[in-house]
Amino acid sequence: MFALRLCAVCLCLWLLGKNAFAFPMACNYEVPKVEHVISSVRQRVPDTLHHRIKRNVFHKLRITPYFDTSIDHLSEAKRKYVMENVKLACSFWQEALYVRPLVSALLLDRQCSPNEPIHHNGRTCCVSKCRAVTTCGEVTIPESHLMNCRIFDGSCPEGDLLSMGSGIPDTDFVLYVSAVNADRCQQKENVAYAAHCQMESILNRPIAGYMNICPHAVSAEEKDHEALFSTMKHEILHALGFSAALFAYFRDDQGRPLTPRNEFGTPAIFNNKFGFYQPSEAVVKTVVRSDWLVRSGVVNHTVHLLVTPRVKLEVQRHFNCSQLEGAELENQGTVGTVFGHWEKRLFENEAMTGTHTQNPVYSRLTLALMEDTGWYRANYSAAESLNWGSNLGCEFAMKSCGEWISNARKRNASPAPYCTDLKQKTGWQGMKTKCSSNRDSLALCHLIEYPKDLPEEYQYFDYLEGVKEESLGRYGGSVEIADYCPFLQEFEWRKGEHHEHRDSRCELTGNMPTSDVHLADSALNGAMEWYGPNSACFDFASVWSQQSCHVSRTYIHHGAGCYEYECADGRLWLKILNGTWRYPCYKSGQVIHLRKIVGDWYHEGSIICPHCTELCQDNFTCLPESEPAMHIGDEVQHLRCGCASNFNHRVVEMITLLYLTRILEIARFIYSNIVQPFRFLFQPRRFWWSAGVVEVLVLEMMPLSFCTEAFHIASKA
Repeated sequence: MFALRLCAVCLCLWLLGKNAFAFPMACNYEVPKVEHVISSVRQRVPDTLHHRIKRNVFHKLRITPYFDTSIDHLSEAKRKYVMENVKLACSFWQEALYVRPLVSALLLDRQCSPNEPIHHNGRTCCVSKCRAVTTCGEVTIPESHLMNCRIFDGSCPEGDLLSMGSGIPDTDFVLYVSAVNADRCQQKENVAYAAHCQMESILNRPIAGYMNICPHAVSAEEKDHEALFSTMKHEILHALGFSAALFAYFRDDQGRPLTPRNEFGTPAIFNNKFGFYQPSEAVVKTVVRSDWLVRSGVVNHTVHLLVTPRVKLEVQRHFNCSQLEGAELENQGTVGTVFGHWEKRLFENEAMTGTHTQNPVYSRLTLALMEDTGWYRANYSAAESLNWGSNLGCEFAMKSCGEWISNARKRNASPAPYCTDLKQKTGWQGMKTKCSSNRDSLALCHLIEYPKDLPEEYQYFDYLEGVKEESLGRYGGSVEIADYCPFLQEFEWRKGEHHEHRDSRCELTGNMPTSDVHLADSALNGAMEWYGPNSACFDFASVWSQQSCHVSRTYIHHGAGCYEYECADGRLWLKILNGTWRYPCYKSGQVIHLRKIVGDWYHEGSIICPHCTELCQDNFTCLPESEPAMHIGDEVQHLRCGCASNFNHRVVEMITLLYLTRILEIARFIYSNIVQPFRFLFQPRRFWWSAGVVEVLVLEMMPLSFCTEAFHIASKA
């Protein structure tokens, strides 16, 4: 029994030392090459379609997913998961977007060989011959989805109707889905990628696209499902229209191009550097922020903003800043990340930023962009709430995060949503967990030191506690595309590179500190946390401690924890250990004192109540705040460690302790004569056994108090 307890303590310490931020899922979007996109696909329909399709009649978008045979190479469970979630992701956009519907079966054009298509009178045809197969991404398009092959003979002929495929009925967009371990999947952070491949000829709306899901990214673990599902929705939206390659094709509500076209109907200017047609300033505008405050003073900072009408209105409303010219696009990362996503600094957990960090949402801003394509109307009731930056004004939206943090310091206020808690090289020194802004997870500030100075426009700090002045230029947030601005982020508790990880989201039962949710009194759950669908993050008012008759621990790095709650009788109620006990919150800032003996352990700590409205919403009415009439919590309790009452449970343990006594003496010798003098040689991440177990054996087990009676009895035995 004692040995098992010792291992549990060691493992707990090891998990803390192995903490890391959840690995961000980067969008692997690449602008499709012009030669890979057929941009003038004419449907097999009557000539009157031109007039019908331009009528302002919108219906729900119809998306047809076509699953490539590569999906069948996944395990049965993963194949089922992919197919179900792709359909759900398509359904999300079908509910969110409306479109001018196609009135016949969707047919696609064939690719030319060599790749020299000719556009003539609204049709596309080939100079010499068509390719044997036509592809969209990693997928070969079935013959039944294709029109006949048309060869240029002075014009593009209609072709033989009998040689056409049957087409795809009742659809406005076909998505070709594959699971191929392609070159772009070789980087671990790449989860999936997508793009459009064919566009209709009248309004240039994408009508076909692809999504390849990297096989390694398909996980059976519950903690990975949210990120993968959001990634699917993200990639599908790239194919539908959220793409730097399509900005130049945007139209106004009357169907007129927002970017000038040439005589062939394509945008007039091609940007060779980025590989797409250059949108006009009616779509994307470049602005220089000349008052960008950094460590050295004021510098210039160039931003690119999407300035279409609905986007401009939504972003001004979101930040409560009427001066804002538009919504900033990403200015860092690869070609596919730059311009093709919202700026991470300003729209942190908006799902259409360039990397997934936490709690992704598809906001009104993203739906506004899709409306401003000229191809869709948006159902704004499908939008999800974006709290990041909401109503923080022009200072937040138009100035550097360095200025925001500096001004907060001057007011002695929180710099939220940014942070300044430094993650030390030594790991957890000085770090404490906190609650995310919406209390759905534990979080840590990802302010780190880089190997060298950051670019001048991203050196924000003129002071950081414990950092020398000459080193300040190397400090910034670990998410580079957020302009190196540090913010609170979900994290993972890692149990080795190739073992299970658990993350810090409160809603997932699998994130319980112990693998068995019934062992809530184990050494791994000193703060009596409870993870599940009705749990949220609560801040601590004091450090939690945990004690048995033989071991005492203090959780100095825990500043918050996940607990179950309920909203009832006009109050927020905190529930402990699956509702075994519950406590009312009468006001924000009220402290609940918890002292519980659970099994062999005495737990003591205190929790701070948030405002009732932070967690109790959805038409729940919170009573006015008031002072509690009495002490809220538990009275001090004491463990009974006397031998008589515990003899039957302790004899075997005491016998084991006899054998461990000698081991402890050896451990003390090792610690005093080897570990302590040469402590600098040990790297906590690599030598956790050498540095960690010895310290636990000595530092944690030194307070052991042996029961004299039992000791003598065990000795006689």
